[in-house]
Amino acid sequence: TLSRKENFLFKLGFTAKIRDAEIRIESGDTAASTTNTGFVPLLSFELRWIPFGDFTALLEGDALVGPVGRAEDVFIGGELPLGEHMDARAGYRIVEGGADVETVYNFTLVNFATAGLTWRF
Repeated sequence: TLSRKENFLFKLGFTAKIRDAEIRIESGDTAASTTNTGFVPLLSFELRWIPFGDFTALLEGDALVGPVGRAEDVFIGGELPLGEHMDARAGYRIVEGGADVETVYNFTLVNFATAGLTWRF
């Protein structure tokens, strides 16, 4: 935790992602594939701001850019408590990444609106 105030919180951390990747091409009776499993270190962050009432604006994710590739998984949205042990959350999420190395050039971008419930024990 780098900053904690009454209506503001900022955390920074580390995520150890294990990536298991396969690129496969098929056409008729012919097929080719390449696989790779590896460790991808990511910076993890969380920013919470309560601008009014019980509503929390939220930016959180895991991301890192390196010389041969990048990976991002970032959520921006809002959270509202529904009770003592439950919150509702809605927002936008982007997942992007890939590699540019000697054997492969491959990047993927997925983005979507998301909504859900969090239940705390």
